[in-house]
Amino acid sequence: MAKSSNVDPSDWVGQYGDYLFRYAMLRLRDRSAAEDLVQETFLAALKNRGSFSGESSESTWLVGILKHKIIDHFRHQAREAPLEENDLREHPDPSPFDGSGHWTSGPTDWGGNPADLYREKKFLANG
Repeated sequence: MAKSSNVDPSDWVGQYGDYLFRYAMLRLRDRSAAEDLVQETFLAALKNRGSFSGESSESTWLVGILKHKIIDHFRHQAREAPLEENDLREHPDPSPFDGSGHWTSGPTDWGGNPADLYREKKFLANG
């Protein structure tokens, strides 16, 4: 097994670059983001190469770093997602509760006894 002192970053791009890029592209479907995350992976690995224990292969270690980069990318994307036009309503839906915390209206009438409705063929039919 390789020791952390045997890690040679000068070989990473040639040995693992294409694989990491394909891995990122399959998950991101965005060439620019995939390129950026592969570069960030190499930079993070270079910065932390002393922490590589050699218990796995370099490629496994690099893929693990890339996986975390991809997860962080999606988390950031979710936090920064713009609101949809429907979310920009001037007046939100009225609350189902009044000022004292009680329901403003009761539940909708089901049109019969729930146990009887369950036994009807149209309730049990698919779709």
